[in-house]
Amino acid sequence: MKKNRRSNESKRTAKQSAKAPGRRLPELRAHKRSGRCYATFSGVEVWFGKADDPDTARRFEAHLAQWLARGRQPEAPLDQGLTVKGMVARFLAHLETKYDEQWLRNNGPRLTYSLEPLLRLHGGDPAAGFSPLKLKGVRHAMIASGRLCRSEINARVQVMRQAFRWATSEELVPATVAHGLAAVDHLRRGEYGVREGRTRGPVAEEVVRETLEHLHPVAAALVELLWWTGARPSEVFGLRPADIDRSGDVWVASLREHKTARKGKVRELGFGPNAQAVLRPFLDRVPKPHADRPLFSPAAAMAEHQAEARAARKTPLWASHEQRYERERGRREPREFADRYTAGVLRRAIERAVGRANRERKAKNAEGHQPSLPMLPVWTPYQLRHAALTRIRLAQGLEVAKAVGGHASALMTEGYSQHAERELARRAAADMG
Repeated sequence: MKKNRRSNESKRTAKQSAKAPGRRLPELRAHKRSGRCYATFSGVEVWFGKADDPDTARRFEAHLAQWLARGRQPEAPLDQGLTVKGMVARFLAHLETKYDEQWLRNNGPRLTYSLEPLLRLHGGDPAAGFSPLKLKGVRHAMIASGRLCRSEINARVQVMRQAFRWATSEELVPATVAHGLAAVDHLRRGEYGVREGRTRGPVAEEVVRETLEHLHPVAAALVELLWWTGARPSEVFGLRPADIDRSGDVWVASLREHKTARKGKVRELGFGPNAQAVLRPFLDRVPKPHADRPLFSPAAAMAEHQAEARAARKTPLWASHEQRYERERGRREPREFADRYTAGVLRRAIERAVGRANRERKAKNAEGHQPSLPMLPVWTPYQLRHAALTRIRLAQGLEVAKAVGGHASALMTEGYSQHAERELARRAAADMG
């Protein structure tokens, strides 16, 4: 008796859960008087044809799949009043739900800057009426500003196309809009007098060495690690002690977060003797670093800098000084530092270090140093990757450079090692006499 009661209760619970909102799926039903079949989606009856028609069930299954893809929302008619601004807002909201925080942190500013000319010129226009000529007008405005190079203009136009393609897939604008925008060709070299951007190449070793002398030890360690490994800066910024396997002669870090993780690819970094020498002071320091926190932290670097400044203080710290500092801290908002570096933070640190090195060189030149010292060029963290892959390409070949760089195609590696190709050509010319 108890067993039957328990089975009846389980059946009743299952029946109630099936009827719970958001769980129960629409069912195809037959209307007795007309012989036609229908189903209810989001409170709206949708009819699919005669019960004896073999295509009725197929039409129902297709409509059910579309309804589920829309998040169980009713099919919205094409919104003729949707503006470009409203479409862009929906597109950005879609990206926030689709991608994780790291992707948004890396790509969000680029998307915002890319869509700004479109919103400024056509934000209030109907999205359904946007045309290839209007896109060319937005592009011409970017050209006329003179601030953007050809590759940047092409990249921003591509983001605009992407936004309209998404709107087409959501049936917010007619399909002819995205199809028409795809007909606008990219700018090619020399067209409309658009300037070319600077070619990013490897940074010279002597430039890196002198810059290191003017960097904070934490930022300097990051630069050295990028120099020896050829890793992407984003792959090193989030490096944790838990990621590094130190059991072998070559330490290996299996990365959780990296550029191609969402494509299902595995990324590992290898650390040889030079890279290990950079990492060891951070891994073996006392107290030991937290296993799940980034090894290189701007917050920790600033705390160390402030502690060194206090230790180097020459005048005594009187109570009146502490009271004044406390009042000053109360009047301004406390400055917060992140737990991990970003490309922008490291780039600014390098720019300041290069500026300090150049000031020293100017002072030496003013004192009559012979020969006159040239100024160091400002360089970026990604040029360390170019330098590493160029060295590997020259020493061990293209395939090894491709494996170290984590590239899916050797064509991508060739783009990073163009200077190596020129050096190889020079060596061949010298050998041929």
